[in-house]
Amino acid sequence: MQGRVVKLFTNHFRVTSRPELLTYKYNIDYMPEVEDGKVRTDLLCQHKHVIGECPTLDGNSLLLPHQLQKQ
Repeated sequence: MQGRVVKLFTNHFRVTSRPELLTYKYNIDYMPEVEDGKVRTDLLCQHKHVIGECPTLDGNSLLLPHQLQKQ
């Protein structure tokens, strides 16, 4: 065995599958383009009345537990 022993700590949590729950993914485009992630989030959060309080974002995608109404 080579190398050295290191002390390692991790975080973990149990994920329980609930097939009856759906997640809807929406792609987001900003026009004009917005580079700053905080500004993108702030702009999206101006629509809490539509998307809800705690959106899950990754910058270009929005994940919601409900389907948005078509407009």
